[in-house]
Amino acid sequence: MRASGFVPWSTSVAALGSVLLLWVRIAQAAEGPSDPGTPAAVTRNAVFGIMVNDAAGEQQFVPTDSVPNVEGQLCGWFIYVGDSSQPVKFTETITLTQPASSPGPSGSPPSGVSALAAQPEVVQREYVPHDGEIGDFWAVARGDITGHYTVVVKLEGGREERFSYELVAPDSREGRTPGRDAGVIHMGQRLESNSGSTTAEAMQKRIEAAAHSPVTQLAPSLRVAWFDLTPPADAEEYQALAGFGVLLVTAITRDGSELPIQRVYLQSDQGAQDLRMLSSVGSTIKDSEIAKALGQHRYDAIYLFPMNLRHESGQLLVDFAMHRSNFVLVNLPLEPDAYPDSPPTAAVAPDDALDRLLRREFPGFVKSKESQ
Repeated sequence: MRASGFVPWSTSVAALGSVLLLWVRIAQAAEGPSDPGTPAAVTRNAVFGIMVNDAAGEQQFVPTDSVPNVEGQLCGWFIYVGDSSQPVKFTETITLTQPASSPGPSGSPPSGVSALAAQPEVVQREYVPHDGEIGDFWAVARGDITGHYTVVVKLEGGREERFSYELVAPDSREGRTPGRDAGVIHMGQRLESNSGSTTAEAMQKRIEAAAHSPVTQLAPSLRVAWFDLTPPADAEEYQALAGFGVLLVTAITRDGSELPIQRVYLQSDQGAQDLRMLSSVGSTIKDSEIAKALGQHRYDAIYLFPMNLRHESGQLLVDFAMHRSNFVLVNLPLEPDAYPDSPPTAAVAPDDALDRLLRREFPGFVKSKESQ
């Protein structure tokens, strides 16, 4: 994939602008302010995406995990490392983890083209942060293989960021335009710790903010997904819940056949660990502006979440019913927080303790949303 040329951070930053800061502002606007009385929210200041041209012909960054297999298409990542005048060294490894069943638009990689195949591509670089960011972009090359890729960026000092993306053929997904899986919650989105109730009304505000965000206006999505983790309120409840919290996942798609969500799971070196679904509801979005921007098919599900998983290495993924699997909700591990880190002491949370948490944090959430 590097064959058609790496876009150096030092020369591309002027053209790309401070897109990560813009992206963070968009995400924060969608999330709303955090409660100052809760533990510090965790922000994963890292994002993968592609460059698209807006109506004025200017290049804009769109967070997404779907990259069109079109020669010259730019894709890459940004990581916020903080303001510094010193160069930041990193090692970047790109691996084709699962080739598509059919070859890319150019067939098999032609002789002399350095397309990614079985062997990972490893590069070492160093950049001076610009507005606290470093980034790396590259262009799709002729002969690149369609399929699922992973990108591992290891910064000096031990920090590691993981991304994954799908290189898709232009005529894939039954005629859909690829590169449109942009979501407000995706790579780098904040995992919120709630002290109050998580309600349909609060989630609706996130959806409305996403529908009107600049990112969505630039690249209407095929599907989006949000998540919200509700941990136990205190150490006593942590023990009563046997070390579990509750994860809310909300998805909106344009194609109703993609719902309901089939799986939410942690993928790590030890394998896949599925989360147990507690409740779910599907609905149709009636708001015409939201439906136009994001889609009209909505699905909400609540899952039992072992709290120790937030500090496991891996990715929290979603498999839709059709067209899309390995959709990344968040890269793990998350940064340290104030909650206990012990593994669950039982296979599931006790019913009485779980019922109290759900009634307190999700009152009336799983109801028909026909009023939207």
